[in-house]
Amino acid sequence: MGKIVPQGVRDAARRAFVRTTAQAYGASIPTAITVGVISDALDSPGKAAVTVAAGVLSPLLAGAASYFSFIGQGIPAEYERAQFMSMGEDQQ
Repeated sequence: MGKIVPQGVRDAARRAFVRTTAQAYGASIPTAITVGVISDALDSPGKAAVTVAAGVLSPLLAGAASYFSFIGQGIPAEYERAQFMSMGEDQQ
């Protein structure tokens, strides 16, 4: 019995999840920590905790959105070209 989502699409979706999550963490962690520390310094530990939690969880949600976008819509053409180009480089 065949699979509903081809293996290549699932692999690309996993890579998209990792890439998007890493990019989002790179952008959100410094901001969340800075705002959290400032909020805590201003005697608002609840606000600090929510800010840090949002900074930790939102990149995972962005990665999940990217993953499901690939699963639902397939591999975007620009990713397919990049995948085939890197495969050729790996085989040399």
